[in-house]
Amino acid sequence: MRERYSIEVTDEIVEIYGDLTIEEAFDFLSFFERKGYKSVVLGSENSTLRMLKRDQSEVIHDQFILTLKEQITDYKEMYEKETKSHELTLERLNTVEVLMKQVMSDEYKKYKELYDENQKLIKATMVIQLGDNPEVQQILDKMKLSRPMTEEEKKQSYEELVQLKNDYPHIPIPDPTNYPPEGEKNEEKE
Repeated sequence: MRERYSIEVTDEIVEIYGDLTIEEAFDFLSFFERKGYKSVVLGSENSTLRMLKRDQSEVIHDQFILTLKEQITDYKEMYEKETKSHELTLERLNTVEVLMKQVMSDEYKKYKELYDENQKLIKATMVIQLGDNPEVQQILDKMKLSRPMTEEEKKQSYEELVQLKNDYPHIPIPDPTNYPPEGEKNEEKE
């Protein structure tokens, strides 16, 4: 004859598998209640009844705590990974900043050298233009005197320089109004 049910008993759980009558179910419940089992849940894995020594709310609470502990462990691991990733990113960022500063410094040096060379070329071009200008040649020829210039010659040279500045404003000649002849300087001060 085949068995209608079977019972598995451990320290914490009793599981009854198979077909039970209502009377048999109540007999098992009252017997195991006297033995200290506190809760009954629907059977799992084909068991008809499952009785636990602990209350079902305690089991749920313990499962909740276990789940929280696992989540905390997962969060800690994620935090550590993110921290390491952040540190790696900071190192890379610092390396990139250093490289950018080096590149910018090199570019500035190149720009400065080009700027200085350009200024030299502009000055050389201006000297050539002034050298080719007949009016400048006349002024230079007059300055080749073997004797010191008289006040009249200084005044005339000054006026010619002012006229030259006015005629050629695109050529950067120092502003002669900042350097008037000495006679005019004295008159302005008085």
